Amino acid sequence: MKFSPISWMINHGIAPHLLMLALLLGGIVMSLVIRKEYMPETTLDRISVRVFYPGASPAELENSIVMPVESALSGLPGISKINTWVYTGRVYVFGELEAGANAQKIYQDAQQAVNRISSFPDGMEKPLVQMDTRIVDVMEIVVHADMDRYSVKRLTEQVRGRLLQSPYISQVKLRGIPAEEIHVEIPQHTLQTYNLTLDKVSSLIKRSVLEKSAGKIKAQNGDILISVDQREFWAQSLAKVPVYSSPEGDQLLLGDIATVKEGFADERNVVTYNGQLSARLNIYRMGDQTPDQIAQSVEQMWPEIEAMLPPNAGIAIVDSDAKNYQKRLGLLLSNAFLGLLLVLCLMSLFLQFKLAFWVVAGIPSAFLGAMLFLPSFDVSINMVSMFGFIIALGIVVDDAIIAGENIFSHIQEGMSYHDAAVQGAKEVAKPLTFAILTNIVAFLPLLLLPGSMKLLFGAIPIVVVLCFLVSWVEALFILPSHLANIKEKKPNVFAQKLARVQQFCHQGMQFFIKEKYSPVLQKTLAWPGLTLALAFVCFTLVMSYAYSGKMGFSLYPKMEGRWVKASFEVSESTPIEQAITMRDKLEQAAEIMFADKNISDDLVSVRSYISDTGVEVALLLVESEEREVSTEQIRIWWREYTQHLPGREKLKFRGARRGSSTVSESSLTIELKHNDSQVLMAATKAASDLLAETDNVVATINGMEDGKPQWKLKLNENGRSLGLDASDLAGQLRSAMYGARAQRQHRLGHQVTTLVRLPENERQSASDIENLMIKTPSGGFAPLGSVATIDKILAPARIVRRKGQRVEKVGAEIIPEQAIPAVMSTVKASIIPELEGRYPGLQISFGGDQEQIAESVSRLELGAGFALAGIYILLAVAFRSYGQPLLIMAIIPFGAVGAILGHMILGLGLSVVSLMGMLALAGVVVNDSLILVEYANQQMQKGENAHRAIFQACQRRFRPIILTTLTTFGGLAPMVFETSKQAQFIVPMAVSLGFGILFTTVVCLLVLPALFIVFNRQKRQPNF
Repeated sequence: MKFSPISWMINHGIAPHLLMLALLLGGIVMSLVIRKEYMPETTLDRISVRVFYPGASPAELENSIVMPVESALSGLPGISKINTWVYTGRVYVFGELEAGANAQKIYQDAQQAVNRISSFPDGMEKPLVQMDTRIVDVMEIVVHADMDRYSVKRLTEQVRGRLLQSPYISQVKLRGIPAEEIHVEIPQHTLQTYNLTLDKVSSLIKRSVLEKSAGKIKAQNGDILISVDQREFWAQSLAKVPVYSSPEGDQLLLGDIATVKEGFADERNVVTYNGQLSARLNIYRMGDQTPDQIAQSVEQMWPEIEAMLPPNAGIAIVDSDAKNYQKRLGLLLSNAFLGLLLVLCLMSLFLQFKLAFWVVAGIPSAFLGAMLFLPSFDVSINMVSMFGFIIALGIVVDDAIIAGENIFSHIQEGMSYHDAAVQGAKEVAKPLTFAILTNIVAFLPLLLLPGSMKLLFGAIPIVVVLCFLVSWVEALFILPSHLANIKEKKPNVFAQKLARVQQFCHQGMQFFIKEKYSPVLQKTLAWPGLTLALAFVCFTLVMSYAYSGKMGFSLYPKMEGRWVKASFEVSESTPIEQAITMRDKLEQAAEIMFADKNISDDLVSVRSYISDTGVEVALLLVESEEREVSTEQIRIWWREYTQHLPGREKLKFRGARRGSSTVSESSLTIELKHNDSQVLMAATKAASDLLAETDNVVATINGMEDGKPQWKLKLNENGRSLGLDASDLAGQLRSAMYGARAQRQHRLGHQVTTLVRLPENERQSASDIENLMIKTPSGGFAPLGSVATIDKILAPARIVRRKGQRVEKVGAEIIPEQAIPAVMSTVKASIIPELEGRYPGLQISFGGDQEQIAESVSRLELGAGFALAGIYILLAVAFRSYGQPLLIMAIIPFGAVGAILGHMILGLGLSVVSLMGMLALAGVVVNDSLILVEYANQQMQKGENAHRAIFQACQRRFRPIILTTLTTFGGLAPMVFETSKQAQFIVPMAVSLGFGILFTTVVCLLVLPALFIVFNRQKRQPNF
C-alpha cells in the first residue's frame, strides 16, 4: 500500500497535536524575545566620506577634494551610486551599497582608496571614512531654557548623563548646539606693534600648551612615567600663558595682546523651542533594547530630571516611538481580532460550528508558526510586519476552507468523519498546494522594491509567505486530524439555534443560486461576446480614469502626522538678522492663524531651526484623534496667513511624522545636469520661471538663486616685488578669516578647538578685507588691495553632485496634491522640451519623490512580469495545458479594476502602496477561477459540452467561492474601513486586496464562464 503522509497523520492522532503545540508554544516564546520597534528603519547601509576644510568655497572643494574622492570610490565594486553635497568648508560624499554587498570589505577598500589620495590641499582636516549603519531613534527630548547657549548645552549634558545611567539606554546624542571653541582674537594694530602674525601666535601657543611624554625611569620600586603636562583647557587659564619673556624676567601674556574667550564654531545653528534657546537629545535603540524599555526607563527618572532644571528651564518629550508603538499595536491587534471574529461568524453561517471553529483555530497556529521563523529573515515585530499578518488573516483561512469544505461535503454524503477527513484532504492536496504556490509567487516580487521601499515594506512578503507555508501544513496535516476526531453529540440549545440559522442561510443561498444567479448566468453564457465586450468597456473606463491623474499618485499614502513645517531656503551669505526676521514672522503668522481659527488648544509647541542653508518653523500638534482639524488644513491656512511675507514664493509647507526629520522635499522636483556651470545656472533659473507660471504651482524653490559672493585673489606685480608668494597670501588670509588652529583637545567629553584670528569687527565688511594688512617677508605690512587683484564673482552657495556630475534641483509646491500628475504631464510635454531646445546638452530628470515613484513602479512592473510568468508556469504544470492558464489568469487585470474602484469609493488617492496590493492580488484572485475551471474540466471529461460543464461548475462551486471571498474580505474589512488617521499608511494595500477580491469574484462568476465558452468551442480540456 502506498504511503500517504496525510493518512499517517490522521491515523496517528498524537503527531498532529504535538506539531500544533510546537507551533503555538514556539511562536509564543519567540514573540517574547523577538526584536520590537515602531517602524522598520529605512536608512540604507552606505559608505560616507566627510571632509572639513573651514573657509573653503564649494567650488574650491569640488575641484580639490570632491573629484578625487568620487574617482577613488567609483572604482570600488559593490558601490551602486555616489551622491555628494558640498557646502562652505565641508564635504559629504555618500556611496550607497549594492544589495548583498560585503559592507566591511567595501569600507576597508574605501578607507584605503581615500588615504592613497595625495592631492588634497594643505590645511584640510583628515578625511573621515565611516560605515553608516542603521541605528533607530526611538525618542526625542528637548531641553529649553532662557539662558545663553553655553548654559543650555551644559544643562543638556547633565540630562544626557542621567539618561545614560539607565541600563536600557546605551546611546544618546546631543544635537542643536555647535561645537565648542576657544577664540583668541588679536587686532591688527597689536600684531603690527609686536611684529607678530596670527600664525606665529598660534605656533607659540602650540609650543607652550601641550602634553608630551618624556619617557620613564626604571626605579627600584618600579617604573616611573615622566611627561610634561602644560595643557590649558579653559579660556581664562589660556589667557595667562606667556608668549614672550624678556631677559629681565618680564613676561607678555596672551591675555595682554588678545581677547581670549569661550565660543562656538562659526556656523548658524540656532534652535528654539517656544521662543527659548534649546537643544535636543535623541535616544537610540541598540541591540535587543525595545521602545517600551527605553520609555519606562525615562518615565522612572523623569521626576529626578525635572528636579535638575532651574526655574527658567523646561524639558519635553516631543517624539516617542514607545507611545506610538503601543497605540498602533493596539490598533492592529484590535483589527486582527475583529477580522478573526468576522471570519468565524461568516463560516459558522454555512459550515458546522465545530468545523468552522477548527478552521479558524488554524489561523493562530499559522501566525505563531510564522513568527517562529521571523528572526531567521531579520524581521522584527513592527507596524509593517503586523500589517502583514492582517493581510494573511483573510487569505490563509482559504486554505483551511478548501480542505474543510471538501471534508464537510463528504460528511454530508454519509461518510464517517475519519473517512471523510482522509478522502477530502487527499482530494484537495494538489489544488491546495498549487493555490498556495500561486499566492507565494504573487507576493515574492515585493522583495524587488528598491532601496528604502524594500527596507520599509520588505517584511510584508516575508510574513505572508511564512504564514502561507505554515497554513499549508496546518490545512493538510493538522486540520484533517482534528475533524476526523470530532465526536457526534446530541445538539444543545445553542447548536439547535445555530443549525436553524445555518439551514436558513443554506436555503437562502440555494434560492439565490437558483432564482437570481442562474438566470443571469444563462444570459451571459448565451451572449458570451456581449458579456466580454461589456467587461472590456468597464476595464477600459476605470483604467482610463486612473491614468488620467485625477485620483493623484504618490509614493506613500497621505499620513496624518503631528508636525506641520514651514521651510525657507537661504544662502550662507544671508545675514543672520534676516533669517531671524523670517523665523519670527512665520511664528507670528502661525500664532495669529491658531487664534483666528479658534484652534489654539491643538498646538503643543513651536520649534524653530536656523541653519546655514535654511529657516524652518515646525508646529507640534496634539494627537490626530484629539483634534478635528487635519495637518493638511493647517498647512493650507498657514500658507494663506504668510501671503504678505517677502519671498513667500519660496516657502514650503509640509506635514511630517517626526520633528527631527530633515527638511522635506517639494511636491515636485526636477533635476538639471550640464557640463557648463554657467549654462546650468541659466537653465535652472529658466526652469524655475516656467514652473512658476504653471497652474496649481504656488511656490518654486531654486537652490542657485542665492549664490554666495566669492572673491578670487591673484598676486599683482607689487605683491611679488615685496617678496610675497601665493602660499603666504593664502595662509595669512585664512588665518585672519577662519583662524589659525593652535590646538585641539578633549574637554568634558567634547573636542575643543583653539583658533587665533582677528576680532569680528575687523572681518565683517568688504572694506575690512580690502584693507587687511598683509605682512611681507621684510617685516613690513601692506594692505591686501595693494598686493593682489580681486575678482568678485557670485558662486553657488552649495553644490550637489550625482554620479560624478553637478546637479541642480528646482522644486515646486503644488496645491492640491492631486494635481501633481497633471503638473508632471505639463513638465514632460512643454517645459522639458523647451529647456532642452534652449540649452543644448542639458539633461533633465525628475528627482525627489517622483524619482522614487518611477524606480518603484519600474521594479513593480518587473515583479509583475515575474509573478505572471510564475503563475502561468504553475497553472500550466497543474492543468497540463498551454492555453488554460491564460483562461484562468484572464481574471487578474480585473483585480486592478476592483482596487481602483475601492479607492474611488473610499476617497483615497493611488500610491505605490496601492500598486503593491494590486500585485499581491494576482495570486489570490486566480484561486477562485482555478477551482471553477477545474470542476468544469471534470464535467467535460464525463462527456458534457462546454456550456453545460461551466454552468454546473458555477452552481457547484458558488458556495466555496463566495465563502472564501467573504472570509478574505472579512479578515481585511476592519483595516479597510479603519477611520484612525494613523492607519492610513497601510490602508491602501488592504483596500486593493479587499475590493479587488470582491470585484473579481463577480467577474469570476459571470465573465469567466463566458470566456470559457469562447475558449472551448472547438476543444475539450484535460482534467486537473
